[in-house]
Amino acid sequence: MSIVYLFFKPNFPLFRHKHDVDSLYFVLSGSAVDFMGAETLRPGDCFAVPAGTPYYYTAGPEGVEVLEMLRDAETVTVIYTENPDGRLEEAQAAVRENADA
Repeated sequence: MSIVYLFFKPNFPLFRHKHDVDSLYFVLSGSAVDFMGAETLRPGDCFAVPAGTPYYYTAGPEGVEVLEMLRDAETVTVIYTENPDGRLEEAQAAVRENADA
């Protein structure tokens, strides 16, 4: 198992993508809003994403820290898929707003 620490600044929209391995996520702090268009995940929440399943979320107003655990993976392929309209513009705005942070 591989474990990756991820931190996204406030309101950064993660682009829709999928991996070639199963993954499990644990929210350490902050929140992940609009998870797959519906849920908000908070510290202590976990979510699993089977290999080949596209997903995305947006970091909450305080950002989000997550542990990404990848099963049986020495390498992982990230495949970007179609994103909701305006996702790139949202990412650009979040980068501008968090530039000083």
